Order: sequence, then structure tokens, then C-alpha cells
Amino acid sequence: MIAALICRSENGDWVIDTWVMSCRVLGRGVEQAVLNRLVEEAHAAGIRRLIGIYRPTERNGLVSEHYAKLGFASLPTGDGERWTLDLADYGPREVPIVIKCDPDVF
Repeated sequence: MIAALICRSENGDWVIDTWVMSCRVLGRGVEQAVLNRLVEEAHAAGIRRLIGIYRPTERNGLVSEHYAKLGFASLPTGDGERWTLDLADYGPREVPIVIKCDPDVF
């Protein structure tokens, strides 16, 4: 396993509570492939937006621009940063890999 996401439903949106990935795959298109798959599942569930939360820590500075690089719009807050992606405007990006998921997970 190289990535895991935990989302919760909130007012018709999915809030990405946790997005962890192996640092060895960062910057290689895997994060975009994971987002493509997440958007596909969100569309199927009738979700309108994804909300990402970045909480700065000493150890996660490497991904401080994660959501910006994926096309999310910034919504700064007092407890970190919130990012939003409107699914109506999203088109899947070309990626070098295919993401396979356990069908029992979604």
C-alpha cells in the first residue's frame, strides 16, 4: 500500500480528514492518480466538492503545497488551511499509473 485516504461526509461534501502517502512516490503522479480515483468515487456518491485540510507540523512541510498542486482553491482558516475542489469543474488528469482499490472499501 502506498496511499490511504480517510474522508467524512459533511453537508454534501467529502472532507479529506487524512491523506497519507509514501514519500517515495510523491511527485511521480501518484497523488494525481489517487485524486482521479477519489473524484470518480465522489461523483458516484453524489458529492459536489472535496475539502482538504492541511495542518502544518514539523514533519509535513514537504506536502504544504499538496492541495494547490492538485488544483484545489485555498480557503485559509485559523487551525491550518482548508482547500476546496469543485467536482463540477474537475476533469481527470493523465497519469502514468492505474489505481486499484478493494471494492469492499468504497
